[in-house]
Order: sequence, then C-alpha cells, then structure tokens
Amino acid sequence: MMKLLLGIAVLFLAAQLSESACFVQTQSTIAPGECEDCNVCIDETDGSVHEVGESWNATNCMVCSCRIGSYGCCDRAFKPISFREDCVAVLDHETCVYRVHLKDDPSIECPTYGSVGK
Repeated sequence: MMKLLLGIAVLFLAAQLSESACFVQTQSTIAPGECEDCNVCIDETDGSVHEVGESWNATNCMVCSCRIGSYGCCDRAFKPISFREDCVAVLDHETCVYRVHLKDDPSIECPTYGSVGK
C-alpha cells in the first residue's frame, strides 16, 4: 500500500513538469454468465484480464488499475513539454520513454528543461 501511495505521489510530481493523460473505462464487455467471477477487468488494448485491486503496465505505455465495474489508466510515459522549438519529443513504444531530438536530425538529442530526473 505504501508503494502505491509513493507511486501516486511521484506521478503527480512528474505530471507538473510534463504532459500526461488519464481515463476511466467502464466495463461492459463481460456478459452475465460469461465468467464465474466477474469481478475482473479486461484491458481493451490487449484483452488481458486483471483482478479487482490489481494494477498493471498496459501495452500502450499506460499504467492501469482495476476497480469493480471499471478500470482507470494513466500515461506512464511523461511527455516533456519544455525544450527548444527546433526539437521534437518522440515516444519509444518499447521502453515507454520519450526521446527529444532535433527535428531535422534524429541523431542529435536536445536538452529538456524542468524534466524529471534531468
């Protein structure tokens, strides 16, 4: 429980220095009689099944948590919002980390200002 609270606090701090998004998905994909214990969530991005109270890293670079009747997800890849105009932030879907580089030359990384961990 303490790890969860610490994780939420870190997410709030990171969100102030970057752009992020969250959503809540109502579960309507399980029909009555389709399962014995319907207190589960089905991740609509990959079809994985999760127990109520469980959190998981979704395949779309989001962290999700299951509640009765719904699940909520937030970006786990925080997009930097403060960098030079001649640079662009590109999400690496394998690592779920944004890489900021020159628009005209992806081999040259750009500094970010006010980013977490920099």
